[in-house]
Amino acid sequence: MFPNNMAQIQLKNQTVIAKLEIPLAIGDHYHFQVHVSNQVLYLKVIGKKLKNQSKLDIPALLKSLGVKDSEANRLFLQKLMVDGVSFEKTQLMQALKLLDTYKNNEQVQDVLKELIQRRLPLTDSIFKAIYSKNTESQSKLISNLINELQKQENFTDTYTMLRNFIKPGPMQSNNYFETEPKELFLRHLHQFLANSGFDYEYTIRHQGDITQPSIKGYLLQMLSVDGEHQIHAEKLLHYLNGMQLNTIHETDNFIQVNFNLPGEVLGLKEDLNLELKSKKSEKGTIDPNYCRIYFHLELEYLQETIIDMHIQQRNVTITVYNNVEGLKQETIPLQKRLKSGLEKLNYHLTNVLFKPIPSESNISSTAPNKDYNISNFTGVDFRI
Repeated sequence: MFPNNMAQIQLKNQTVIAKLEIPLAIGDHYHFQVHVSNQVLYLKVIGKKLKNQSKLDIPALLKSLGVKDSEANRLFLQKLMVDGVSFEKTQLMQALKLLDTYKNNEQVQDVLKELIQRRLPLTDSIFKAIYSKNTESQSKLISNLINELQKQENFTDTYTMLRNFIKPGPMQSNNYFETEPKELFLRHLHQFLANSGFDYEYTIRHQGDITQPSIKGYLLQMLSVDGEHQIHAEKLLHYLNGMQLNTIHETDNFIQVNFNLPGEVLGLKEDLNLELKSKKSEKGTIDPNYCRIYFHLELEYLQETIIDMHIQQRNVTITVYNNVEGLKQETIPLQKRLKSGLEKLNYHLTNVLFKPIPSESNISSTAPNKDYNISNFTGVDFRI
């Protein structure tokens, strides 16, 4: 039992106790504003009691917040409420301003929701970065810029670096695709990390000068020179910024890493999407004994393929999601090589499963894991 001015609140998987500013009727529905003071969670009723308990009273909430009651605003606010996303009034106003600036569609709403969830600044540049990352293909953006640079005599260094990002270089020649897949992948990953410019801002801030050329550095230089290339350079720059924002997500106990690599060098039709989730080791790094790795591939013959590699105490279970029939039987010889290769690394292959790709639900979410605590809930975020 709780005092009349206290309430037990269920927030996803966490239960918290909150203090009510006024008594409420059992069974009725309300909108609340949440704030914290001296480690105590307070609930303040916004507007009047909801008349229709089967629906969210979005127009009444917009009016209470002093926000224009338009169809676009109603749909976006309803999306936040239905998905259980907490937000502050300032965040909502900034998101609605961006929603008014850009085409109001589901992709725009999803990006704005992600920015609010992750507590990222709702600015034009960050919106463009995340939107580009979620909707564009890195390989296509690079190819479009390469095609434009072929028409110009300037930016030869940029052209060479970009071309090597998506096509085998001349030094790799005929032996390129005879390279072991592991070595090929690691070489490509190393090249990406070394040349993309992910540390560009960090280097300038701490060293004041850039000595190692990078794609990001070249793109920034290109934007200062007028020409048709500017449009393609800006799009690729937004994408790289979005990748930087999405690459690493950390909580106290977990770490998540996301990479998108151009796939043509690896013989893929599209970008290679790689996601790694892991418990943190005692040193705060990825724990190779407890982690999960996802590869999202678009293959020439097998088409869309998702590989889920789950590692538990160095025991490896692999699930292959693909819609090609008979794939399990065809891969039996490869499974023996896989098991042998893992044993050399002190891992044990326990099972390889084959399943069709789910039609609607995603295999893994690219949104970061969130630890919900009192400090996270400041704003309108739930109903009782």
